[in-house]
Amino acid sequence: MWKRRRFKPKQVFQSKKIILLAIFILILIFVVSFIRAKLFIINKVDIESAQAGCADEEEFRKSSNLLGQSFFLLNPKDAENSLKSKYFCVKSTRVNKKFPDTVKLQIAGRTPFAKILILKDKEASPAAQNPEGFFIVDEEGVVFAKDDIGGIPNIYLYDPGVALGKRLNGIYSNLLVILGKVKTFGINVREGWITDSSFVIKEGDGTPRIIFALEDEIDIQIASLQLILDKAKIDSSKLEFIDLRFDKPIIRFVEKSPK
Repeated sequence: MWKRRRFKPKQVFQSKKIILLAIFILILIFVVSFIRAKLFIINKVDIESAQAGCADEEEFRKSSNLLGQSFFLLNPKDAENSLKSKYFCVKSTRVNKKFPDTVKLQIAGRTPFAKILILKDKEASPAAQNPEGFFIVDEEGVVFAKDDIGGIPNIYLYDPGVALGKRLNGIYSNLLVILGKVKTFGINVREGWITDSSFVIKEGDGTPRIIFALEDEIDIQIASLQLILDKAKIDSSKLEFIDLRFDKPIIRFVEKSPK
């Protein structure tokens, strides 16, 4: 008498695992094929740029490396890094996808904040020498251009290491903080220079001359300056010279003409 053959539970479980694995592989193959299909390969990149004049649209389009990428697999950060490494005027980018094969690349450029004029001689005064080069920096301290732009503060300093693509750091980054703060006080800085770790700035009309210690606490010096300016305004006094390098700032006022 023949007995009916019975499958062991273990054999049934293994069979289900093989079937599920096969289904998973088929689904994976389908998904990969779908993603890599030519229908979903980027073939159009629209460019929108603001204050990024260091390259034209076609140069930005090619350097972004977006063309030919998968619509689903592209990494917007890769495009930004590629552009920022080649074009120093690029501050940030944003990629907007438009199904199935188009992206819009928005490029934000850096805004000129100050012009750095490089001095040849560390010891000589800026007035006694001609700068050997100039660079444009933004508020983050990134050196992004060599254009001769007007309407921004001229800052004289001696540092052979300043170059395109680099960032002002150390005490030099403090001068950017100072320029940003004094602007909120209504001080229109025309020019400034660094000497012996001190930063000297002049207003547009030549007065007052203000001296900061770049290696000391900038916030305390800024607070002291604000108090001095407020008091001078209340007293209707015109300031000629302010030295903030000391615990007790040195202040000199413009002498009032006799009536």
